[in-house]
Amino acid sequence: MKLKANRLNKRAEFGEMVAGDEVNPNTGDSIDVFQSSFSRYAGRYSRSFSQQVEVAGTTLEDTSVIVIRHTDKVNDQMKVKFDGDLYNVVSISSDDSTAVSYDLITVRKYVVAHG
Repeated sequence: MKLKANRLNKRAEFGEMVAGDEVNPNTGDSIDVFQSSFSRYAGRYSRSFSQQVEVAGTTLEDTSVIVIRHTDKVNDQMKVKFDGDLYNVVSISSDDSTAVSYDLITVRKYVVAHG
């Protein structure tokens, strides 16, 4: 995939949700907070019109794609903090075929489950 490096102009933090110090007064459970493990320069990857039509009506309809330089550190159990929002990793399309390669990471906005 050809991509200009200057498109990777934001930081994406990758990590997990961990129990925080605050407690929910209604349930007594600790409130989970995002804990970053590492970060990478990233950018939004725009889907073409035909790609948008392809995902319409599927489980990928409410997702977006971010691109980072290739790394084996990312997995689909992680959360991503990008551009002020928190996301779940849905899938990873990795490319390690060349020295300068990129990963397309499909993400969905993280929604807090309220019991």
